[in-house]
Amino acid sequence: MQLKAYGKAYIKTHLKITKVVDGDGLFVANIFNNQEEEVRFLGIDAPEVRRSKKLKQDERETHLPGEFLLQLGQESKQFLSNKVSIGTSVTLMMEKQNSYDSYGRTLA
Repeated sequence: MQLKAYGKAYIKTHLKITKVVDGDGLFVANIFNNQEEEVRFLGIDAPEVRRSKKLKQDERETHLPGEFLLQLGQESKQFLSNKVSIGTSVTLMMEKQNSYDSYGRTLA
């Protein structure tokens, strides 16, 4: 697998997966202090898994009904859940200039 980041990148290690949130995010915890953080995947925008403002925005932009987008959101969450296992050790590659979103979630 080839890993590239735009600009300077850094690595975060000693993490384990604790929860899959949806198709483009999960929670990880530091294996030493058990501190948890939410991680969003850079470059991936999976459909929503619950009704929200973002779902309405996606409906307008894609011209697809919300119920269909919610179904796709559940399928994307299931896909990610099948690819990763809770408790799996992971290493995050983060862009130095783009490390956190406006909600404080880690971008990797």
